[in-house]
Amino acid sequence: MSALPRPIHCAKCQVDLRPEKNGVWLIELFKDNIEPYAIWHADLWKCTRCGVEIVSGYGLRATYRHEGTFPRMLKLAESEQHYYNYEYKS
Repeated sequence: MSALPRPIHCAKCQVDLRPEKNGVWLIELFKDNIEPYAIWHADLWKCTRCGVEIVSGYGLRATYRHEGTFPRMLKLAESEQHYYNYEYKS
């Protein structure tokens, strides 16, 4: 049985991306990208050729704004390496 291919591949350089940092935060925003909605623990991946970076490998569950732990988790995420996921507007 062969191993599954890596899930992250740079289409431009045609090489696998490599883990750059484990344990970054992704904060999802809503209401015109003003309010945080969910916080995910994730990993930062990088192409060793062109340098493109992506956030992937999300944890099993997000912390959502209606949960009592959300304010504490948001403060923690914003104090460490974090990225924002903005709402897509067409």
